[in-house]
Amino acid sequence: MQNQSNTLPLPVQCTVNLNPYKEVSVRIRGALRLDALHALRFKVLELVTSASVELPPSSPMFLHEERPVRHIILEIRKEGDYRISIWIIIGSTLGGLLLLSLLSLALWKLGFFQRQKRREEDEQETNGKVAEER
Repeated sequence: MQNQSNTLPLPVQCTVNLNPYKEVSVRIRGALRLDALHALRFKVLELVTSASVELPPSSPMFLHEERPVRHIILEIRKEGDYRISIWIIIGSTLGGLLLLSLLSLALWKLGFFQRQKRREEDEQETNGKVAEER
């Protein structure tokens, strides 16, 4: 959970005077040290970069959006934190099989699997009675 105690915003403001019909490319670089990441204890680290473009009111240029904002999220996960114990897998498998067997037993007790046989027997009895009557 991100809050002020575990989040460090680094605001950067860049002002560019641009003539009409000109392009500009702005690159901001930073470094995230790998040894610092290994020293931290975290499961998931999200690096959120937000960028927006604003024009002064007196500018002859215009934007399609009033204040376009773009967010880039880089998610870093530590590899060893997501191991699932073999006992959880075995227990889940056995629990699923037990649930399936209880469901099958309940359907069998309710006669779900006997319905087709009953229909066939009823049809044979009906055909037999019709044949005897002739």
